[in-house]
Amino acid sequence: MIASLALCSIVFSQVPPFHFRGGGVQDLAAAIAEYTGEPCAILMPDPAGTSFAKPPTLREATITPSAENPRESFLKGLNREFGLVAVEESANAFSFGYWPLRAVRPYWREGEYSPPGQKAIVEDAEGRLTIRLGPGEAIPISKLGAYLRLRATVSGHWFYQKLAVAVAADRAEKEALVDLIAQAVGAKVIRSDLGIELAFDPAEFGKRAAETFERLARDVPPMREKFRFEAEAFRTIPLDVLSEAYKTEHSSVTWPVKPDSKLWALALEAARSLPEEVREKLNPERGIEYEVRAWDSAIHIRMWSGNTRVVF
Repeated sequence: MIASLALCSIVFSQVPPFHFRGGGVQDLAAAIAEYTGEPCAILMPDPAGTSFAKPPTLREATITPSAENPRESFLKGLNREFGLVAVEESANAFSFGYWPLRAVRPYWREGEYSPPGQKAIVEDAEGRLTIRLGPGEAIPISKLGAYLRLRATVSGHWFYQKLAVAVAADRAEKEALVDLIAQAVGAKVIRSDLGIELAFDPAEFGKRAAETFERLARDVPPMREKFRFEAEAFRTIPLDVLSEAYKTEHSSVTWPVKPDSKLWALALEAARSLPEEVREKLNPERGIEYEVRAWDSAIHIRMWSGNTRVVF
């Protein structure tokens, strides 16, 4: 996908500035779509009011892309001003770089997105969609096929069913929107005679999960060491092991920690939260391992204390 004239590589022309008047994620998606002339999809963060994950503040801002490299400088401006991370440089598919906590910590789930209103999605005679979402509205991935008026059956990995996206488009092809939305939520698109599948992408999942727990380490000081361990675990776990861990909502995988690695050091730091009588008997030389639990993306460290296996 190539952005419109405003962002094409026209070295000798003045690129018009992008101006956002402030608002919600839906407003930002609409502004990006209008400016570039291409559809835009943004993975929704947690709704307003979530205790542990405040939604990003989208204030008024102006971005002036460079004439030499307008697309790259525009994306850097979006990241600088709003924290948006482009999944691919050529497409308007964005996240805020991390997973909503409602997806990785279901028991912290607060607030809800509103479904698109009756006039938010309009299909023309040629089957193209124009999408303009109102405040607080989002398209749930669990009902993506219905909202995009697709004939093909849409299925997806269980994790993505928890997510929602803000989308803005003007007479866009449905299939192109599926690809764009899949990029925003970090999924791979697989098309077959059975329909469209949003398949699990362990590399993109692990990258966003690592950033999620890095943010939690900064925002929740009492759990800093444990969250730093979880971030590094998601950053270093083999992709095939991560895929196995998230095969179903109730899957889990146990994996060893390599001695003298950064993860090993973080495990020992996290162990400082244990009671003194347990810490005194810790014997990491017998091995450290961790369990990845899919349901709430929890990572539990396993370590020996005397003859007892401690899990924390």
